[in-house]
Amino acid sequence: MVTSTSKADILVLSSAIGSGHMRASAALALGVSLSDPARTCSIVDFPHEVSPAIEDLLRRSYLESLKLMPDLYGKLYRMSELRATQQSTPSRATELYERLQQFSELWATRQDPARTEGVVSGPSRPQWREGLAMGTLDRLVQTTGATALVAPHFYGASALGKYKDLHPDAFTAVVLTDYVPHPMGVPDNLDLYIVADDAAAETVARIGVPEARIHPTGIPIDPAFEDPADVAGVRRDVLN
Repeated sequence: MVTSTSKADILVLSSAIGSGHMRASAALALGVSLSDPARTCSIVDFPHEVSPAIEDLLRRSYLESLKLMPDLYGKLYRMSELRATQQSTPSRATELYERLQQFSELWATRQDPARTEGVVSGPSRPQWREGLAMGTLDRLVQTTGATALVAPHFYGASALGKYKDLHPDAFTAVVLTDYVPHPMGVPDNLDLYIVADDAAAETVARIGVPEARIHPTGIPIDPAFEDPADVAGVRRDVLN
């Protein structure tokens, strides 16, 4: 497993916002190393790679929404999910994500103008390929030489949907770490979808993903949990 942008076969677009996505990414990389030791993984904090300002925006928005407006957050979540699943032709990147990306690029421009110089240009904003997320993803792919791209976080997953449009031959996959997948993190044009269980698989299928691409194999966890537990030893440690 590699946690940098050194050469690797698989690029994992994770996020350090909360520890869950990084833990799932590490478990995924360890699983790859056990099943195919010749292959390597590079795990990156994708929002941070795009821009520390965007990472800060996502972190603050997420934490504040949960802390101050849990009811409103839940309603918005369900409304956007219902709207996406009821579309006759599923969108490859939801309107919600498009707005988030536009707002986050504007935020990054104001917070870190040197980093975004020449990337975002006001009303005549360049196409996605010249945008922050796509430019960063191009750079990471070139640096690592990765031939497979995997995202366990909605920001990277949505970016992969756009990347797949631009690079149809690229192998792209999402690992959904929620038992209730949200359309924002489920672009419908990727090659592989790893989901938590059969119910999550049904949700992803309703979004418009072909069932053959959906695999309810569970959320990645450290393979160490498969080892037999020393029950007697644990009981002794707890009681003493």
